[in-house]
Amino acid sequence: MTSSPTPPTHTRTPSRRNRIAAAYAVTGVVTVVFLLAAAAGFYLQGLVRTSVANWHDYQEHRQAQLGWLHDLRIEMGFGGLTSHLAAYAATGNETAWYRADLSLRRLHHMVSLRLDTATPEERPLLTIIGDGLERYQTLLASAKALIAAGARWEDIRPLLSPDQTAMVNALARLESLTALNDSSHNDEVEAQFHLLDTLHTLILPLVVLTLLAAVGVILLIRRFEQEIRRRERSDKQLSQFTARLRQEIEMARDVQNDLLPTPQQIGSLTAAAGLHLSYRLRPSTELSGDFWMPVDLGDGRVGVLLADMTGHGLVAAMNGLRMTDVVRRSDDYFVVNAAHLLANVSTDLTGVLPEGHFAAAVLALYDPNGHTLELAGAAVPPPLIYRHGDDSVETVTVRGLPLGIDEDARYDSIRMDITADTTLLLYSDALTETPALDGTVLTTELIGSWLRDAAIRRTADPTVDVAGEILEQALEMLGPDLPDDLTIIALTLPGTPPAPPPQSGLSAFVAALDRDI
Repeated sequence: MTSSPTPPTHTRTPSRRNRIAAAYAVTGVVTVVFLLAAAAGFYLQGLVRTSVANWHDYQEHRQAQLGWLHDLRIEMGFGGLTSHLAAYAATGNETAWYRADLSLRRLHHMVSLRLDTATPEERPLLTIIGDGLERYQTLLASAKALIAAGARWEDIRPLLSPDQTAMVNALARLESLTALNDSSHNDEVEAQFHLLDTLHTLILPLVVLTLLAAVGVILLIRRFEQEIRRRERSDKQLSQFTARLRQEIEMARDVQNDLLPTPQQIGSLTAAAGLHLSYRLRPSTELSGDFWMPVDLGDGRVGVLLADMTGHGLVAAMNGLRMTDVVRRSDDYFVVNAAHLLANVSTDLTGVLPEGHFAAAVLALYDPNGHTLELAGAAVPPPLIYRHGDDSVETVTVRGLPLGIDEDARYDSIRMDITADTTLLLYSDALTETPALDGTVLTTELIGSWLRDAAIRRTADPTVDVAGEILEQALEMLGPDLPDDLTIIALTLPGTPPAPPPQSGLSAFVAALDRDI
């Protein structure tokens, strides 16, 4: 039984579409302007980087050149070679000679290293200084050799004050070259920075526009990011809720499956009466609004109750649990016949189900003692009976109000004698109300033919599943996705009554009362 409203459709209004299109257009224009301004900024940044690199190169070169010239002048002047030569000329001792020789070696090493990186203008000047240093080394060595040969110190002292004019002039020339290079380099740097200042003046409006564009893009991006985060949080909460709901549905489905009869329970109930039962329950969603249960009245009579709750899904499944609890209390009823049992269930169910909810149901009671079958129904499709003896299919009409609507509702029952092997088919309305793939609906005549064929095959092969074969043929015509829950129950009754067990006084009274009714 289905009862579901049509979900409302939501359409996007034209004004909303226009606002979204305008927002994307503004975002695109601002982004293009930002890219153009960024390109100009990158160019400006390249100029600044080049100028700064040139300035750093100049500073390093200048510091290295000035440092070397300063060290060279110190080592040649006071405190260096000149001072050591004067000290040696005044004293003539070995310590002064050693210091002068060490100073010469350092000067020679400095000049030699500088020659490797010297410019063409610097190389001749460095050569003059190097030659002068070599003459100093020769003079100092000659003075020491003459002293060792016994020469008088007064004769040697004048040799220790040579002419330094060439070396001093060369050093002065090196310093003037450095100052000249320094000046030309400064002019180059100044020209570059002048050009940079001019470009900065021209590009200033573009830089301002870049900032405005960047702010606009950042605000738009931030807004989109906030929306994305909000949706991510919403998706996360939805995922958590869905996972929790799925887990709860799984637990509810387990509970619902636990309420269905087990094969052992079905076997123990049907074996005593010589019955055979097969069933198929196919829910349209995770939970089923259909359920069935065997009914054992305790006096030898056994029955099968098939119920179809209003709608399907979670609410229908919960209502099915309520009805299951009501039917389980039917052991406390004094049951006269199938109609009496349905009336008792409807009375107890009224007020238990929510307003607007009810149940369609069909009850089949089989009495192995009298070998009779009783049928009572409440707003269900008609059961089908196939009699093996005369190879006929009968449609049994059972009428009554749905269960749970009126606590004073009364139902009629149909009783028939089972004189030959008989197969009873009970089913929910999804089998006859679901449109087939070709647009038609299944008729009771077609379903009866399926029942006949399956029952005949089961006569030859007891392993044939009558309910399973009927469901398979129905799904071929209806498709696998059913809009409502579908339950099919096939109950085979023996044609030869078993030996009646001895009846108690109460059982005999109930049987006699039932026959009188």
